[in-house]
Amino acid sequence: MRRFLLSFILGSISVSLVTFAQAQNGSMQMTMDGQTYTFKTDGKDYDGPFGSKMSWKAVDASTWEGTNKMGAKVLSTSRVSGYSSIFVVT
Repeated sequence: MRRFLLSFILGSISVSLVTFAQAQNGSMQMTMDGQTYTFKTDGKDYDGPFGSKMSWKAVDASTWEGTNKMGAKVLSTSRVSGYSSIFVVT
């Protein structure tokens, strides 16, 4: 299980604990702010937290890139590195 302390600055500062864990069938499970969802790193859209759609793709063996969308609008992009335990939201 990987844990990341995630900071968002959107008018105010809040901090969230984000947890990634291995799920069944090669899937991953992400938990953030009490919301949990399962996804694969295949670039396809999966139901995400708070009614959003998330897609994740593997960049290499220890790095993922994700896109969070609400409808057709991209809300954020993310990069997760397993070696450095850094979660960056751009």
